[in-house]
Amino acid sequence: MKTLLIASIVLINSIYGQNEQKYNNYQYTTDSLSEIGEFENAILYLENNLAQAKNKQNKFDCLSLLCQINKETENLSEVITYGHQALQLSKGSKLENLELYGDILYNLAVAKYHYGETDSTILYGEKALKQRIKHLKPSHPKIIHNTSSLGVFHKKIGNIQKCIKLQQQALKLSLNSVPVDYNSIVIAHFSLANSYKSSHNLILAQEHLQKALNYFNDYLSTVEIYKAHIYNSLGVISSELKDIEKSQEYYFEALRLFTKINPEKVINIATIQSNIANNYTNLGDLDQAKIYHNKSINVVETNNYKNELPWKYFNLGATYIESNEYSKALNILRKSKTLNEEINGPQNELANLISNHLALIYFHKNKNDKARRVLKESIEINKTIWNQKNYDLAQAYYLNALSYFKEHSYETCIKELENAEKNLVLTNELEDYKSAIISRPLLLSTSILKQKGLLGLYNKTKDTNYLYQLIESAKKVNLLYEVFTNFYFHNSEKLSLFNEIDENLYLAIQALKKLYDLDNNPKHIKHALNFFEYEKAYLLKKELQNANAKHNSNLPDSIIIKEDLLKRKISEKQNQIFNENNPESQSNKEIKSEIFKLKRELESLISRIEKEYPNYFNHKYKKSESNYSLIQKKLGENEIIIEYYKYHDHIYSLGISKNNITFHEDTITNLSDKIFEFNKSITNSDIEKYTDLAYELYMLLLKPHKTDDFQKITIIPSKDIYSLNFDCFINKKPKEIKYNKLNYLVHNHSIQYKNYITNEKLNHLKPNKNYLGILPKVTGPKYAPLKEAHKEINSVAKEINGDLLINENATKKNLLKIISDYEVIHFSGHTEQNTNNSAYSKLILSPEKKEDSKSELYAHEIQNIKLNAKLVVLSSCSSGNGNMILGEGVTSLARSFNYAGAHAVLLSLWDVADLPTSKITTSFFEKRNNKNKGLALQQAKIKYLKSSDEHLSNPIFWGGMVIYGNTNNIDIKSKMDKKIYFLIPLILIIGLLFYRKFI
Repeated sequence: MKTLLIASIVLINSIYGQNEQKYNNYQYTTDSLSEIGEFENAILYLENNLAQAKNKQNKFDCLSLLCQINKETENLSEVITYGHQALQLSKGSKLENLELYGDILYNLAVAKYHYGETDSTILYGEKALKQRIKHLKPSHPKIIHNTSSLGVFHKKIGNIQKCIKLQQQALKLSLNSVPVDYNSIVIAHFSLANSYKSSHNLILAQEHLQKALNYFNDYLSTVEIYKAHIYNSLGVISSELKDIEKSQEYYFEALRLFTKINPEKVINIATIQSNIANNYTNLGDLDQAKIYHNKSINVVETNNYKNELPWKYFNLGATYIESNEYSKALNILRKSKTLNEEINGPQNELANLISNHLALIYFHKNKNDKARRVLKESIEINKTIWNQKNYDLAQAYYLNALSYFKEHSYETCIKELENAEKNLVLTNELEDYKSAIISRPLLLSTSILKQKGLLGLYNKTKDTNYLYQLIESAKKVNLLYEVFTNFYFHNSEKLSLFNEIDENLYLAIQALKKLYDLDNNPKHIKHALNFFEYEKAYLLKKELQNANAKHNSNLPDSIIIKEDLLKRKISEKQNQIFNENNPESQSNKEIKSEIFKLKRELESLISRIEKEYPNYFNHKYKKSESNYSLIQKKLGENEIIIEYYKYHDHIYSLGISKNNITFHEDTITNLSDKIFEFNKSITNSDIEKYTDLAYELYMLLLKPHKTDDFQKITIIPSKDIYSLNFDCFINKKPKEIKYNKLNYLVHNHSIQYKNYITNEKLNHLKPNKNYLGILPKVTGPKYAPLKEAHKEINSVAKEINGDLLINENATKKNLLKIISDYEVIHFSGHTEQNTNNSAYSKLILSPEKKEDSKSELYAHEIQNIKLNAKLVVLSSCSSGNGNMILGEGVTSLARSFNYAGAHAVLLSLWDVADLPTSKITTSFFEKRNNKNKGLALQQAKIKYLKSSDEHLSNPIFWGGMVIYGNTNNIDIKSKMDKKIYFLIPLILIIGLLFYRKFI
């Protein structure tokens, strides 16, 4: 039947072609055969007609179509053969004016591109564009496509800026075309996005991809395969922006579309599966990562795409290393190495990566000599290929240093690290780490290993000079991280570096404690306090600085936007330098010139800000160090501040009171487990375990600072210490183990919490309204109804003349419109905690649309709200099931409100029963006026405990609530207070009238 159909197509078109133009006949027949997948018959049909053609025109038509169809079937050698024949045939004739001539030139350019002949590619591409511009309409789709592709050709030789200019031109042409070809617009956006990605301008790349996707959402573009490519590119960019969860969504949609529409494109499918696997690795789900790497390998092996296998094997091997399966990693990396050498030779980029990863395996197997032999190969490969500074060479030196460190050869280790640093820094001087550095993260790792080497030398020699060198190095790393904070714009990227920054702090604090124990010099306390504060400051404090700076000045938004934009551009341009293949190219020189101009422009803007908006400048740019003596002067006699720094099982703490300061160090085996078990014992009502741990944690964390002598205790936690409520500790072993007989610290101490020790002065705008109570209405099995919450916020609102945003009205959109107008914001509802990334913890609000079940306000969104509130209350439940909220989920919401401008945040560390929360919160508001907020909370809890039996005295009911931030009193007048202002004059007037009447 199929043979008959083919014969019919050819016969009909042969008859039709006797009286019509031959080209139309050739075109129609070729298209008809191609549409049913008969490419071989289409080619045979054209070859037969070519052999029979008697005039130049017919031969030219056949050659051009053969050129085209062979390009579509990726038979590139035939494209070049037929293309050259067509050019030779048409040379000097009118055939050069035909549209087909431009097509031939363009198809030759594409074929040459795939063969890597860049000079010929650009030559044919430019000739094709010139011919098409001359003979076609300006907005013809072929001109648009040719212009965009010419950009890709220039990108191939490293000329990114030329590429972007051409693709911007293509986009402009497609947008102005008449009639509008939406598919061309989609391709233009997509191509430009990929070029922006190549220049590390990820935000612009993302914007253009979203614009392309919008044409599908509006049903203007219909080519689904384009949509698949867009989703894949969005996945790549989201992954680079460290938004891994979003990246996975895009990848899975791309995989679904490719599998459905174009299953024969197995390379695309395998690549997406590999990307999904890499994302799973980043999410810590190594089992899923291995499953998808193996799926990718299976697709490639089944379809015999041997050239793709070395990279696929390598990715799986790297995942095995992540999961500590070193034998499996070794086997698969050896396969990758063998196949790579067979296909690509012994010296290439992948060979270098394989060597570095093999070295890691040998390190873990304690085969340092073998690791160094492999790294020596890696260094030689790098020098042969690049003959210049580059990342892989620096990494090889770094790994070499690591091997010497493991053998305690600290001097040699430090020398190798110096080699690594030389290959990372592209200038002679570092300029506070803002200059051209190939990889700041690797430079960070290099610096930290150097510090560990210095500590090793101190432990060997007891020469304190090594400790001082370590501390100076740690200070420089802090400067390096300031560059990340100021010039790298994606918070998740900054957070991903925190583990190494954390080790830097640990090494510095450890060195300072050793020095303090030796000479008791108070300068070591000062420096240690600054390092303690750095832990809280990185990223999070920077967000607060920005928020406070905006609150405490009249700086126009236009200047803030310009400041951020300049920093972003500088970062992007510095990244572009590393993308240029030739460091001495004209393009590279132009980029360096642009960076110079941008830096001068930023300096000029900052100088202007310093003169015209000094408040903003002081908050954002003026470096401030924590001064413990100044802090001491502001403390009362009965007050102590304790700041913690925790690194694994090592814990350091500084206790600052008016007349004394203590610097304590301890190693507490399995401290995180103890914290977890303490919290678990509360939720499980395991009173025996609870009392043991409540006393033990008191002895470990508070007793060294003699906290029994102080009524007010301010805690500045570190890491999972954030999940502890010190109110629940006990300072005596109980004689009678009953919840209502325990000596909870809350009975004798007002305990509050801060995110950092520094007191920011918040000069807010005065809110024009007292109180906003928020109670959303959400549906779903995991959102239990909160009956007492409704009574709670109604009661408080009546007491202090407040407003309510409840039920269907409590949507995200409605809340954001009014949230800045209130002095007290009280959220009573559900929250959800993200244990992987606390920035995605969220408040659950009422749905915007009827078909939705909810709307959500994320922690990272809260940070960008301009709040004027003195207090935010989060009397919320995580899921209504009584689970402990471990990690930083809930405290991240508190920090976010603090950073948005709220003076203080009252919240619960775990899910609390509706009624006790309501009682404590209501009592807190009754005791608010003329009282410190921390004292008001303490008294509210004491009142609750006094009226509670043994069961309700369990800390699960009352112990979760804590207060973060400034605990100064809030003086909000109740309705009756306000009425008195009117009643007193009225009473005086009436009294005066009575007085006159009776005298």
